[in-house]
Amino acid sequence: MSLPQTDLESTKDFRYECAKRIQAQIRLPPMYKDFRLQAVHIAITLLVPVESLVDGGFLDSNQGSMHLHDNLNIVASLVRHYFVMLYKDISNPNDYCDQVEKYACAYRNKYRCIVTGESPSWASHIIPFSWNKNEANVYETSLVMGACQAFFTDEICNDLYGLLSNSDDFCSSDKQWNLINISESVAAAWSCSSLGLKCLSIKPNDSWCPDTQESRNDSIDEEWEVEVEFQWLYRRFRKPNEEMDGITDENNMEHMAEAQIHHERMGCPPFMDASGIATGHKGCKPMLSGHTFTITMLEKDARKYKITLDLRWFIISAAAMSCAAWYPELLPPPLEW
Repeated sequence: MSLPQTDLESTKDFRYECAKRIQAQIRLPPMYKDFRLQAVHIAITLLVPVESLVDGGFLDSNQGSMHLHDNLNIVASLVRHYFVMLYKDISNPNDYCDQVEKYACAYRNKYRCIVTGESPSWASHIIPFSWNKNEANVYETSLVMGACQAFFTDEICNDLYGLLSNSDDFCSSDKQWNLINISESVAAAWSCSSLGLKCLSIKPNDSWCPDTQESRNDSIDEEWEVEVEFQWLYRRFRKPNEEMDGITDENNMEHMAEAQIHHERMGCPPFMDASGIATGHKGCKPMLSGHTFTITMLEKDARKYKITLDLRWFIISAAAMSCAAWYPELLPPPLEW
């Protein structure tokens, strides 16, 4: 049985109030007096860590109106950027800088899909390869990386900046720690935010030991285990830029929250399963929310693997709730500084 994907059921009332205060604060300047929260803004407010909404948080409603407006929109821009770049990857499936990393990922996962166990399967990027494959894309990525502050500590944000938007290291994320082996059927659901992979933990592999005494004496990276949980996400089928007045349209906001809560209470079932993943097509084991699996890799890669999975989880959760995956062009573009 799947554990709840969010803390929404216990924090919803606080989040409703935060949404109202955020809208009211943004409306203070005359230029934004008619501002209304959009569905993507509501989804973000309902799903970000609570720490982001309290005093001093990235979306704290007590900060300056313009700053709050920009912080809220840059998170939406991050979601937009993810899917715009993902679709570029999909349209250029063979556009890789390093085929060695691609095949190393396949070898690590025994050439099978880590979700269904199917073969053949292919290495897919967790965070799109296009984020940093050239100078122009790195610049675009750098414009939205500030949104990571809504989800992570400063230390992790700094790590993500270096991994995903390093102007001195193009293709910096075309590595095993940003690759996952999935089948064609899983890839279809993966690309439209129907399913998510949530990192539960990383820990040393107790059964690991170097092959020789000589290697034990060397400074080598230890093998770690990454535990990942498969989850079907709640999907909303409306436009992500649909306006929802956080003050007068409380029912719309609450409906979004209650739909997510109901989804979690039901064990996070698939909304649809056109590719047969949940039913176990082609003799594969049915994939239901709560299924866990473990991937083994070096410690340095495991830590990077976790934060890229975490970043994707936050992005696609907001995208699924607001339907942004289907309409990324309707989300605000990033501000250029």
